[in-house]
Amino acid sequence: MAAYSGWAFRVNPTKNLTQFFRQIAVANGVCTTADTCTYDPIAGSDALHELVAPDGLSYIWGEAPDGSEILLARKDRNTGTYPLILAYNECTLELVPGDATAD
Repeated sequence: MAAYSGWAFRVNPTKNLTQFFRQIAVANGVCTTADTCTYDPIAGSDALHELVAPDGLSYIWGEAPDGSEILLARKDRNTGTYPLILAYNECTLELVPGDATAD
Protein backbone atom coordinates (compact mmCIF):
# COMPACT_ATOMS: atom_id res chain seq x y z
CA MET A 1 0.00 0.00 0.00
CA ALA A 2 1.37 3.39 -0.97
CA ALA A 3 2.00 5.98 1.72
CA TYR A 4 0.82 9.45 0.68
CA SER A 5 2.57 11.88 2.93
CA GLY A 6 5.77 13.85 3.16
CA TRP A 7 6.65 17.42 4.06
CA ALA A 8 5.31 20.75 2.81
CA PHE A 9 7.28 23.96 3.18
CA ARG A 10 4.98 26.97 2.70
CA VAL A 11 6.61 29.91 4.50
CA ASN A 12 10.02 30.73 2.99
CA PRO A 13 10.00 27.31 1.30
CA THR A 14 13.54 27.34 -0.08
CA LYS A 15 15.02 28.49 3.22
CA ASN A 16 13.02 25.94 5.21
CA LEU A 17 13.88 23.08 2.83
CA THR A 18 17.56 23.97 3.15
CA GLN A 19 17.30 24.20 6.94
CA PHE A 20 15.56 20.79 7.06
CA PHE A 21 18.47 19.16 5.25
CA ARG A 22 21.10 21.08 7.22
CA GLN A 23 19.64 19.57 10.39
CA ILE A 24 20.01 16.14 8.80
CA ALA A 25 23.61 17.04 7.90
CA VAL A 26 24.32 17.96 11.53
CA ALA A 27 22.71 14.76 12.82
CA ASN A 28 24.92 12.73 10.47
CA GLY A 29 28.21 14.50 11.22
CA VAL A 30 28.48 16.36 7.90
CA CYS A 31 28.18 19.74 9.64
CA THR A 32 28.83 20.93 13.18
CA THR A 33 25.82 23.24 13.52
CA ALA A 34 22.87 24.08 11.30
CA ASP A 35 23.75 27.78 11.51
CA THR A 36 27.24 27.26 10.07
CA CYS A 37 26.34 24.42 7.71
CA THR A 38 26.70 25.10 3.99
CA TYR A 39 25.01 21.91 2.78
CA ASP A 40 22.71 22.84 -0.12
CA PRO A 41 20.08 20.26 -1.07
CA ILE A 42 19.01 22.24 -4.13
CA ALA A 43 22.51 22.34 -5.60
CA GLY A 44 22.92 18.66 -4.72
CA SER A 45 19.78 17.61 -6.59
CA ASP A 46 19.63 16.26 -10.11
CA ALA A 47 17.46 17.70 -12.90
CA LEU A 48 14.39 15.93 -11.48
CA HIS A 49 15.11 17.29 -7.98
CA GLU A 50 16.13 13.92 -6.59
CA LEU A 51 18.98 13.71 -4.10
CA VAL A 52 20.66 11.44 -1.59
CA ALA A 53 20.87 13.35 1.69
CA PRO A 54 23.60 13.11 4.34
CA ASP A 55 21.54 10.41 6.08
CA GLY A 56 22.01 8.19 3.00
CA LEU A 57 18.30 8.29 2.14
CA SER A 58 16.80 9.32 -1.19
CA TYR A 59 14.49 12.32 -1.34
CA ILE A 60 12.66 14.26 -4.03
CA TRP A 61 11.26 17.78 -3.93
CA GLY A 62 8.93 19.68 -6.19
CA GLU A 63 8.21 23.39 -6.27
CA ALA A 64 4.86 25.02 -7.00
CA PRO A 65 4.96 27.08 -10.21
CA ASP A 66 4.69 30.34 -8.27
CA GLY A 67 7.38 29.29 -5.78
CA SER A 68 5.00 29.51 -2.84
CA GLU A 69 5.42 25.90 -1.72
CA ILE A 70 7.89 23.03 -1.89
CA LEU A 71 6.80 19.44 -1.36
CA LEU A 72 9.30 16.84 -0.19
CA ALA A 73 9.06 13.06 -0.07
CA ARG A 74 11.38 10.31 1.05
CA LYS A 75 11.63 7.45 -1.45
CA ASP A 76 11.49 4.55 1.02
CA ARG A 77 8.77 6.02 3.24
CA ASN A 78 6.48 8.13 1.05
CA THR A 79 5.89 5.52 -1.63
CA GLY A 80 2.77 7.20 -3.01
CA THR A 81 3.93 10.81 -2.87
CA TYR A 82 7.43 10.22 -4.27
CA PRO A 83 6.27 9.03 -7.72
CA LEU A 84 3.70 11.82 -7.93
CA ILE A 85 6.37 14.47 -7.35
CA LEU A 86 8.65 12.67 -9.81
CA ALA A 87 5.92 12.67 -12.47
CA TYR A 88 5.26 16.37 -11.82
CA ASN A 89 8.95 17.18 -12.13
CA GLU A 90 9.20 15.16 -15.35
CA CYS A 91 6.27 17.09 -16.82
CA THR A 92 7.68 20.48 -15.89
CA LEU A 93 11.27 19.74 -16.91
CA GLU A 94 12.24 21.50 -20.11
CA LEU A 95 14.61 19.17 -21.88
CA VAL A 96 17.32 20.59 -24.08
CA PRO A 97 17.85 18.61 -27.32
CA GLY A 98 20.69 16.17 -26.73
CA ASP A 99 20.28 16.39 -22.95
CA ALA A 100 21.27 13.17 -21.17
CA THR A 101 17.84 12.95 -19.52
CA ALA A 102 15.95 13.04 -22.82
CA ASP A 103 14.57 9.81 -24.25
